[in-house]
Amino acid sequence: WLQSDRSVGRYGTGTDKSLSLEAATESEAELAWVNKALGRVLPGVYLEEGRAVTRDPALDRRRTRLHGPLLDDFVGRWELTVCGRDMTVPSRLYTAPLPVVQAYLRSLFQAQGYVSIRRSSGSVELAVASEGLGRGAQRLLARFGIFSRVGAYRDRKPDRKTCWLLSVRTEGGRRGGEDQIGFIDEREPEQLQRTFQTPGPP
Repeated sequence: WLQSDRSVGRYGTGTDKSLSLEAATESEAELAWVNKALGRVLPGVYLEEGRAVTRDPALDRRRTRLHGPLLDDFVGRWELTVCGRDMTVPSRLYTAPLPVVQAYLRSLFQAQGYVSIRRSSGSVELAVASEGLGRGAQRLLARFGIFSRVGAYRDRKPDRKTCWLLSVRTEGGRRGGEDQIGFIDEREPEQLQRTFQTPGPP
């Protein structure tokens, strides 16, 4: 999650330059997932939570901020200071136990993924700014036997930058993602079920 809806920086002024992390969530389910994960990997770190104003009243957007000296080691180990087009999947995940990889992918797809339903097919997609992050996620999905494609998406609007789109299009891949990765919020699983009602590649 901290590679998606987040910010990383130095907190405070003067002599107080401790590192801070901020994670953004948009539903109770996302907030519960993030807080549970943070409590497990960063016990004892000071945490602040606040609401954010949104244009959509249906969104429950919260910002969870953590700060303190204990964050420095965590941020370094998980390469969280890298951002934007330079971002990649943390190298330690390529050999991490599958439950750890599953939690990472579930967070990534919840924060930046979506279910796409077309007239003739459906897919699960992940849109990211970095090619390295997209291809890294593709490698991690392959550890679960899930086939995906990664390609550049260029928006026609001149002020938009190229993003990278990972797509899981086959029915077998989508079912594998549902069974082995899953989403955090209940809205996406409902949409995913609808993709199985459309014809498409097996």
